[in-house]
Amino acid sequence: MNQNKLERRDQERSVWSEDDYIFIQNLSHPRHVSEFLRALYNVCKSGYKDIAIVLKEVKAVFPNACVPIAAIIQYYRKLDFNIEVYDQPRILEIAHFNQPLLATTNALTKEIDPLSKVWHFQDEVMVFQLVSALVTAITRRIECSSGVVEAFEWCLTEVIDNILQHSKASEGFAMVQVHADSKRLAVCIADTGIGIYNSLAQSVHKPRSAVDAITLAVKEGVTRDPQIGQGNCLWGLLEIVKNNSGLLTITSGSASLFIRDNESKPFSELPYLNKSHQGTIVDFQIDASQGIDIASALSGHKPVNLRLENLETNTGEHCIIIKDHTHGTGTRLAAIQIRNVVLNVINEGGSKVILDFSGIAVISSSFADEFIGKLVVKYGFFNFQNIITLQEMNPVIQGILHRSVAQRMMNSLQDGS
Repeated sequence: MNQNKLERRDQERSVWSEDDYIFIQNLSHPRHVSEFLRALYNVCKSGYKDIAIVLKEVKAVFPNACVPIAAIIQYYRKLDFNIEVYDQPRILEIAHFNQPLLATTNALTKEIDPLSKVWHFQDEVMVFQLVSALVTAITRRIECSSGVVEAFEWCLTEVIDNILQHSKASEGFAMVQVHADSKRLAVCIADTGIGIYNSLAQSVHKPRSAVDAITLAVKEGVTRDPQIGQGNCLWGLLEIVKNNSGLLTITSGSASLFIRDNESKPFSELPYLNKSHQGTIVDFQIDASQGIDIASALSGHKPVNLRLENLETNTGEHCIIIKDHTHGTGTRLAAIQIRNVVLNVINEGGSKVILDFSGIAVISSSFADEFIGKLVVKYGFFNFQNIITLQEMNPVIQGILHRSVAQRMMNSLQDGS
């Protein structure tokens, strides 16, 4: 590779082309998708079918740039373009940017953490498996306020399923990130299908433009075919995001609609694949620290929470079998993950929770402190006893828990917290 090409930089753009090379310097903003498409057009217009993408300078990777560009690369590869990726930084290797992961049972089991990775899906089974894995990962990674996990799962399922129903694409792509510092869940779902305008053009709605098509699509009951869908997907997503004071951007064809709170801003004349494959990008963020009234957002509709139902006992309690929800009982990281699971079950409405230690021979003191000790301090000793029951503990675990909880409570009292 010509070193001089690698060292040259465009001061105004993060993505640009030179001959058969495309240089990507950043993947942190939706405008980088437009820059990539323009660069790709320039390379193709010059007659090149062998294309090199150089990624050496990329340090930040967000779903709203990473997912659409990964989808576009796969689309062009299917058109027999030979696209090679060079100097891929570790962050993009981990994200599987160059070769998105197919959401099979084997792949989802192999990847311990499905977050911050580009996945592609092709059917309803993959959708169910992928959504389940991502929701489970969220509940382990971060404590979410009331309604957030349930709303996140609804949004993810509906938008991904929408691709299978309406895009006429053979596959879709998705990525979810947790921004722990800001307590935000960042999601991007994309396809290279016919796009919203082409889809609604086949309906009674007859949009006049790509912007008009997106504006119609976020209204309740608007769908291409009422026999296939009820038109509640993007409307419901918008209402949930508004309820949470989150962010939503929908891009399809030459148009994009950015929505924050009750304000929306349309964009037009954006680059896209082609007239028959205009593609759709749904990019949204949810604040995990701000509760969501999902029934209010969806005009009284309350989705069934199957995850809570699966944990519910005959007596109405919710039983969490520890060994099924953690990758060990020896580290504080493992304890933080299972503690988040418990907190999220409680925040979702589990008023009585059973923690079942069956099948576990021993736990470390640090695990006991981080898991049970901090739960006792959070709720207070008496409230903890009212909310949480511990069972199936052997004498060794009982002794470790007793000592760790006593030390944690003593430290808490000394700190005045």
